[in-house]
Amino acid sequence: MPNDFNENCDITRFNEDIAQYVTLYKEKPSYRRVIVPEYFKQACLFIDFLKPKSILDYGCGGGALIDAIQKKYPAIICYKYDPAIAGIDFLPIDKVDMVINIDVLEHIAENNIEKIIEEISKLSKNAFFGLHHALATEILPNGKNAHCTVKPPEWYYNAAKKYFTTLTLLEGHAAYLSTLLTFGITASLKRKYMGILKKRGSPKKFLEYLPYISKWFSHGRS
Repeated sequence: MPNDFNENCDITRFNEDIAQYVTLYKEKPSYRRVIVPEYFKQACLFIDFLKPKSILDYGCGGGALIDAIQKKYPAIICYKYDPAIAGIDFLPIDKVDMVINIDVLEHIAENNIEKIIEEISKLSKNAFFGLHHALATEILPNGKNAHCTVKPPEWYYNAAKKYFTTLTLLEGHAAYLSTLLTFGITASLKRKYMGILKKRGSPKKFLEYLPYISKWFSHGRS
């Protein structure tokens, strides 16, 4: 949990949201995440590019992704953080070479997201954000959708540029997903990344954002 919520943030809402996931994890342990192959491949691609000595998975759920990364890269020091899971509900380190933040920000209330991004910027200049731009299939114990913030790629891009000097926005492996990197990439790395993408998902789920997303990516911003 961010240590210095300011007047624009809502610590009460943050704690209420975390409590929902504490309950959800107890009632549905399987929700703690499985490895999405595309995310694992993407993470490995960026790790091979950055060659970090330490990585933090911020919002790691049960830690399946970071565990797989640790197995593949045993020389890298890997850390876990998830405020809704006892034992890893505190930041274990002040600085790391790379932060992974996948399918996390959309679970955070809109007015608290910038504080999370700011905290990540203090942990590392190299972050891999996996963003989701549609509602979730999961419903929280309070009856609300697990994705309480549904915004297009540009919204996250504009929020992140306040805290990072370099940003690279890429398509995701489904039309309602995108990837935001806080470091520059080479043309070769981008080709490799695009090569592992697999478009999938229900058109009904991302229809509202598809025209916007297509327009955004056609500009080739990075």
